[in-house]
Amino acid sequence: MIAHPPASAARKLVLFDLDGTLVDGQHSIRATFEQIFPAFGYPKPSAEAVRRIVGRSLPLAIADLLGPDAPSERMAEAYKAHFHAMRQAAHYHEEIYPGVDATLRRLGRREDVVLGTATGKALRGINWLIERNDWHGLFTTLQGADTAASKPAPDMVLNACRETGIRPASTLVIGDSIYDMQMAVSAGASAIGVSYGYGEPDELMEAGARRIIDSFNAVEAMIDLFVEGRLDA
Repeated sequence: MIAHPPASAARKLVLFDLDGTLVDGQHSIRATFEQIFPAFGYPKPSAEAVRRIVGRSLPLAIADLLGPDAPSERMAEAYKAHFHAMRQAAHYHEEIYPGVDATLRRLGRREDVVLGTATGKALRGINWLIERNDWHGLFTTLQGADTAASKPAPDMVLNACRETGIRPASTLVIGDSIYDMQMAVSAGASAIGVSYGYGEPDELMEAGARRIIDSFNAVEAMIDLFVEGRLDA
């Protein structure tokens, strides 16, 4: 169930990346690539190569790994089918980073911020996380691989702004990849990078992060600064 925010001109929109920001999904992502690539005649990608493309929509991520001549669309469909089957297993789990659950629930009770997602996951994966973690009602807008162009295009941010009625200038993107930062900048939004995910802090700053945080427990303080207009103070 999607939340409905109260009407207020002062509201800020906060968009969260998922993999590498809220949940540590890289191991499942890599395991799926390791199954799919050999089936199409390609060697398994390295862990570092996979880490670098987390956050991109699947066809683009596969093209980044294998080049433009790879059958990216067919491989993406095979990936989604395999990942969906894996996720149905009773033991399947995507670890939530420390502080995420409690912080999201506090933010969800605030009237000055509206929460959303901006992720390379498809809506099916987003909704699975919401269901599994009982995050119902926390996110007002869900932007993912099947709602907008892949990061770093600005579309996810702009779609979320249209859905919520909040301007890009009043929007904060929180993510772990350069694609998150570039997406925010190209949309006219602000961005905060997290160092505990899959990106490097210096690369995140170069890509447009206003600040870097080392723990999700610091997110709410950064949002407070953004709401107060003191993020650059």
